[in-house]
Amino acid sequence: MSYVVEIVRPIAPPEFVALIDEDASLTLLERGDDWVEAGWRDGDEKTVFSLAQGRIAITTPDDRAWNKAQEIARRLGARVIGEADELAPPQPIDPDLVADRSFNLGWPLLAIVLGALLIWKW
Repeated sequence: MSYVVEIVRPIAPPEFVALIDEDASLTLLERGDDWVEAGWRDGDEKTVFSLAQGRIAITTPDDRAWNKAQEIARRLGARVIGEADELAPPQPIDPDLVADRSFNLGWPLLAIVLGALLIWKW
């Protein structure tokens, strides 16, 4: 059983073609007056992104294709929705990216808040 995910926002074919030209992981497969098909290869898996009626559709995407759809949507200022109009799950945050920041920001912020509470109570 297939499941269709769409990147939604009025997207014009030239805009999608420009994105394909900028992204080395996407390949222009076919193009018509009001539609465009692009291929994205991740290892042995190939996913087709089809633009028609201002929406980019992906059929039965795996997790990596969902992530690629979210990346494309972010670059186009759009959003990813499923067949039942549910939003795509958020991409997980890389723990290594925030691990050092939370520690470096946490202690000074805690000291400022505690200092402000002490001053306020006196």
